[in-house]
Amino acid sequence: MPSEPCFFSNPPQDWTDAGEVPVEFLSAEQVRARAEEVRQALAAVLDVPAVAGHPQARQWEFLRACLGRLLGREAGLDTWEGLSSDQAAQLKFEIQEKLKTHYERRAGEQGLVLSLVHSRHLSTYRLAGAPRYPRLAGYCLLVREPAQDATLRPQVDRWSDYLVRVVTEAAEAEYRAYEAVPEVDERPLERWAWAEGPYHQDVLKRLRQRRGTGWVLNNAYNPSTHRTEEVEVRWLDDAEARLSTREFWHLRWWNTRTREYIYAYEERLRHDYLLRRRDHAWRVWERQRRATRRPSRQRSGPRRA
Repeated sequence: MPSEPCFFSNPPQDWTDAGEVPVEFLSAEQVRARAEEVRQALAAVLDVPAVAGHPQARQWEFLRACLGRLLGREAGLDTWEGLSSDQAAQLKFEIQEKLKTHYERRAGEQGLVLSLVHSRHLSTYRLAGAPRYPRLAGYCLLVREPAQDATLRPQVDRWSDYLVRVVTEAAEAEYRAYEAVPEVDERPLERWAWAEGPYHQDVLKRLRQRRGTGWVLNNAYNPSTHRTEEVEVRWLDDAEARLSTREFWHLRWWNTRTREYIYAYEERLRHDYLLRRRDHAWRVWERQRRATRRPSRQRSGPRRA
């Protein structure tokens, strides 16, 4: 987001529309038949310091509890059912980010792969008995055997290209929204960003602020521009993705009341975008600015356009 001082999708309607084949995971019955192997797979992950520096931390206790529920163990799990949706989502985020990075580094190795997903996303998988699949606080521990499943990599690659487009289009829609001030039209942004998410709300707040101060970018011969120069998919799973960008922002705000350029901003910025998937739609949820050199800022003097 441009720190000026800070500004701040229509994917296929069905998974198969994009030619994707959902990843196949073991059924609950298959997992239980291989219970010891699954326990060893979890122990091996938690034994890696880069993954679980503190194996007894709350997120890893939750992961163990999810495995316990999957294997049919109920003792001691009641306390986890009381988690709020926000608490459970935070634990899942911390777990899945570590698991994703761990398995990507070991791509091609033999063994079982674990994933933690929300129960509402089970329909995107080829999973026997999905409606009855065990879950804890709304989350399910899935187990996959990469040696028997060749569908994961093409799926990730295909979605990566689309997610790059989502981020690029969201940033462009944001810039066009600033150009439209004093009109506040958030509809183009809603195609690429979840309306209730922090990113959309930050942009909407900025639009209203600019309208209130009488600052615009659409005066005659205004040199403002924006472009996305680089996009990198850092990780993604079935429900969330994080992408990094490098963007160029040049904003020259014109004060319609004093008839002068009141604020100039020009900078190359690096951003981290968090995208979320719902009902087969990917959109931006949040954006954070990455550390970069100090932006150049200046207030324009009383110059006439």
